Amino acid sequence: MTNPFIVSVHIPKTAGTSLAAILDRCFDRRVIYDYAGYDTPQVVSDEFRQHASFIQSYFRVLHGHFFAEKYVDVFPGAAFIATLRHPVYRVISQFQHEMNDSGSKSWYHEYIVSGRMDVVQFAEQDGIGNAMTRHLAGVELRDYAVLLISERMIESCRLLARVVGHIRLGEHFGNPPKLPLLNRADERKTRIDVTEDVKRAIYARTTLDNEIYAEALRLFERQSQCLL
Repeated sequence: MTNPFIVSVHIPKTAGTSLAAILDRCFDRRVIYDYAGYDTPQVVSDEFRQHASFIQSYFRVLHGHFFAEKYVDVFPGAAFIATLRHPVYRVISQFQHEMNDSGSKSWYHEYIVSGRMDVVQFAEQDGIGNAMTRHLAGVELRDYAVLLISERMIESCRLLARVVGHIRLGEHFGNPPKLPLLNRADERKTRIDVTEDVKRAIYARTTLDNEIYAEALRLFERQSQCLL
């Protein structure tokens, strides 16, 4: 698989913003974004559907917050990728993001800051504790070109470079590469302390994502070994 059109699924709080910056630089700004929101994350706009051929010919990457199933039929030959993160820490990070962001897209902000929802209750919400499962559905895990692991981002980007080509990390980010780390949790004004008991409670509520993450790790290791 050399230089395919890439569809990059940005699951919230999995280093997707950093990956976007990496892809943007490595592909000479030929990245088109879809951050239309989560009202209809699986519905393709008329513009994208009508101009799919042009998008594939001019851009190298489509990246954004959407469900993979949205573009399976629109870009049938594309290389689908996504970044995953340990479900417990992904939930905690999204909780802190919602707590600090009062924008219209932070649906749970008022519940969190008012004390009506804690992080364990947050994990119980549909699309939160199962966020990775929801985003990745529509493409079998084994059919993703690469499933990057946010905790192992340098290794993941090196694997991506070997699979899809063109990503010259050393040229753009130095050797060893110093990757951009954007939209980080430690930059939030307000943060929470999470005990081990609370982490276990979150884990008990992210069952599907726990399975997805474990399988993604197995695939990552297997793919890495095959490409050595």
